[in-house]
Amino acid sequence: SFSDVWEIALSSKYLLQSDCGIPYRVLAASPNRSIYLFGSYEKPSNLFGEEKQPSLDLAFTNPDRAEGSPRWMGKIPFPYDYPGALNSNTYEGGAAASNMIYSVKH
Repeated sequence: SFSDVWEIALSSKYLLQSDCGIPYRVLAASPNRSIYLFGSYEKPSNLFGEEKQPSLDLAFTNPDRAEGSPRWMGKIPFPYDYPGALNSNTYEGGAAASNMIYSVKH
């Protein structure tokens, strides 16, 4: 089940995912975890029909007010998502807008 996968992932020292992975609110509530955000978060992947994550949106738009004290590290110059799931937003030069969430457990 997804909860079993989340348990295994949250017990690992390093975790790299897109917004399609463990919800940001779950990562932010995990003790002793640093969170680093890359790219942009404008809308969720259309592959899973997900709702927008308000806590992740706040983390990208105003990290100082977000739970989990995330650090925004900058844009990524390449797409990072499931094939066919990238949204229509693009960076300069045509690379699809996407995001990566990297977290480290201390």
